[in-house]
Amino acid sequence: MSTWTLFLDDERHPVRNDVVVCRTSLEAIEEIRKRGCPVEMMLDHDLGPGDDASKIFYAGFENLVLDGLVSIPEGFRFSVHSQNPVGGNNLAGKIDSLLREMERRARETRTCL
Repeated sequence: MSTWTLFLDDERHPVRNDVVVCRTSLEAIEEIRKRGCPVEMMLDHDLGPGDDASKIFYAGFENLVLDGLVSIPEGFRFSVHSQNPVGGNNLAGKIDSLLREMERRARETRTCL
């Protein structure tokens, strides 16, 4: 079971020292690919001066989950810290939708057994 925590932010530093800090979406996706899905994610929406935003992270994360390459662990939680409230809410909504979809699939699997 995955027990690590992801902190994705291009500027801020976490208050906790038990997290894996990633500064770009691609770095975060690579960590998830190597370690499995974290039990906790702390995410920023806007990453850096270029085009890196949470939509890049989310697309990669969603693909890993839906393709079955990583599993969302029991007790998974996430938070979004962003100075962009619209973008932050959008990211949170996408992750919530993915969690609901995975729960729906799990219920279907249990029903079919």
